[in-house]
Amino acid sequence: QGCFENPLPAYKSKVIRESQLEHDDLKTVIDWILQGSKPDKRERSGYSDDLNHYWNLFEHMCLSKDGTVCFKYFFSNSKKFRELMCVPKQRCEDLMRLHHDVRGH
Repeated sequence: QGCFENPLPAYKSKVIRESQLEHDDLKTVIDWILQGSKPDKRERSGYSDDLNHYWNLFEHMCLSKDGTVCFKYFFSNSKKFRELMCVPKQRCEDLMRLHHDVRGH
């Protein structure tokens, strides 16, 4: 997976959200966020490396306004943060291309 700032029109965000729901690890993270907590540490034994990583970062995970799973990147020495979308690997290349087209150099 990768994390990207969301430069997308609403319909593209919907595509990313659907991709997240189809991705086993990100779907699990969505469930945790909706429940408001992550599972106990003892339940982690069967998790993938990616899901263990998300478990460790759970306090910084959220759902954005459009419902996509995001990581809150906090600026140093600040309470300000930027939401970075968690993107399934199969969508990273498409999103990088789109980000380039929207934001340019």
